Amino acid sequence: MALCVGMSAVSRQLTIFYFLPLAYFLLEKHGVHRLSAWRLEQGNPPNLKPLFKDLLLAGSITLGFISCLLVSNYLKYGDPFESGLNLMYPRPQFSLDYLLKNVRHYFIKPPSLSSDFPSLVYNLRGDSLLFTSPFYFFAIPIRKPATAIVYCLGLTLVIIFGFLLVYASPGGNQFGSRYIIDVLPLIFLLLVFRF
Repeated sequence: MALCVGMSAVSRQLTIFYFLPLAYFLLEKHGVHRLSAWRLEQGNPPNLKPLFKDLLLAGSITLGFISCLLVSNYLKYGDPFESGLNLMYPRPQFSLDYLLKNVRHYFIKPPSLSSDFPSLVYNLRGDSLLFTSPFYFFAIPIRKPATAIVYCLGLTLVIIFGFLLVYASPGGNQFGSRYIIDVLPLIFLLLVFRF
């Protein structure tokens, strides 16, 4: 799984935050929730070496891919944190100035109405998720008590979406919102845990 997180972070940098659910799954796999029970019982402490070994391995694999990306950027552009966007668009890539525009784009912007057939005309620059992909909103947990994994997935989704809301562009020519692909796996997992 760390291999997938590392490889995806090379092409979609915000997916580096997928390491949070990966770490949670490793904690669950090794039964870290038993630590509180151990403190109550004061029995033999659980063996945490396999957990630390797995976390170190997963972190090393992910950091290896990120290091390759940083070296590649340095060799191409002379700066490890430059991805080439600043050369094409000389403006800040992340700014709070983009927040209202992106909130409108991701959540409010409807398709245009036309008197010609078809009556709805979708904007090539993208339309709101509410109109193009309303099923995403089913991922919001309602009525069912949220578990720790739902909180972890939700936190990761909020972090990534927070970055998307202050990013310079919502995705260029597209149907819907192209950059939503960064959070699609999280949305699908939240949908699984919701039902």
